[in-house]
Amino acid sequence: MSSNWDQRGRGSYPPPRQRQNNGGRSGYDRYSDYDRYAANARSGYSQGSRSRQSAAQRKAAAARKRRNKAFLVAFLSVASLLIIAANVAVFYVDSIFDKIEFVTEEEMTIAEDISSIELSDVDEGEENIDAKPLTPEELEALRSSLSKDVFSEDELFSRPGVTNVLLLGLDDRSGSGKRCRSDSIIILSINDNTDQIVMNSIMRDCYVHIPGRDDGDRINAANAYGGPALAIKTVESNFGINIDKFVALDFYAFIDMVDALGGVTLTVTEAERQVMNDYIEVINSDTGVSDINKGKLKQAGENITVTGKQALGYVRNRYTGNGDFKRTERQREVLNLIIEKVKQSNATALLDVADAAAGHMSTDYTRSELLSLASNVLDYKDYQVIQNRLPIDNSWEYAEINGASMIKLQLEPNRAALLESIYGVQ
Repeated sequence: MSSNWDQRGRGSYPPPRQRQNNGGRSGYDRYSDYDRYAANARSGYSQGSRSRQSAAQRKAAAARKRRNKAFLVAFLSVASLLIIAANVAVFYVDSIFDKIEFVTEEEMTIAEDISSIELSDVDEGEENIDAKPLTPEELEALRSSLSKDVFSEDELFSRPGVTNVLLLGLDDRSGSGKRCRSDSIIILSINDNTDQIVMNSIMRDCYVHIPGRDDGDRINAANAYGGPALAIKTVESNFGINIDKFVALDFYAFIDMVDALGGVTLTVTEAERQVMNDYIEVINSDTGVSDINKGKLKQAGENITVTGKQALGYVRNRYTGNGDFKRTERQREVLNLIIEKVKQSNATALLDVADAAAGHMSTDYTRSELLSLASNVLDYKDYQVIQNRLPIDNSWEYAEINGASMIKLQLEPNRAALLESIYGVQ
């Protein structure tokens, strides 16, 4: 059934009203006219309201726009500065890395026959009147024993969460970067399981078996015979732990690093001061400083802040105290002071220290591995630092071998002490 409402398609109720002739007012419909009036009235009110509010709204909108624009400008400015700073930092880090000698895995091999190499430099070692000369038979028995009592690669001890880095302080006074003796040998272990950094310094005069050679020698000669690869293999085969990485620094890196940190504070005896100044004369001569007395320490005493050059003279001293034992103690002491200063330094200072060391440094860390290591520096600030020395007490004796004083050590107790200090294994 259809209707006018249906036919006109209005979708609302009621149906359209029929026009009537009301008092001669043709076409007037009071309902429809009222609707038109009400609609016009509402329209007029709305337009008036908009007219009255438009000025305030426009003002508020303009203010919001200005605030948004200011925020956008500020945000873009900060973002731009951060991008610039990041690029500068990346550029700076890259410039530091460009100074480092990165040793590839292919280069970490001992390609040449080292059995017949004769070292051109003479290392007389420490003079010790208590050194007992070994007879030829005793020396041959010692060499045979050492060559048999070694670890193969698959026997080396390691544990997840522990990284062992062999630190080599090179006795390269010319700064030429050639193979030379490692005057300082430290196994630095980062133990993430115990939150500890453990430093085990090995006495340079320890008489050990060097892989690839028939005779034994001082452990510091391994780097001179076959570079860092042989130095690592010598430590591993004699002490039975896995070495993950190496970092080699010549002693001039030590000078620059200490200076970059503003020096280190030491207690220096008068005897130590005199030997320090003797070394400073040598350093000045080697580096072309015309005044060989430049930079000498003027007085001994407690709480003395020393320069990098003075600190190097301090750690190289093996002529006061208990000879080389005291020297390795000084080396660990100053290295610990450097670590503590680094732990308290900001990012800028850390970059300065890294830059100071980079030009004197070689390593088998990759660039990405060094970046990852640097990102963990803040975590290492809370790590406990532990220092040890090999050989341990009552596990060694001096022996005169080929006319030179060397340290004849008992390997087993020293291996056990090393495992316990790094891994807590007894």
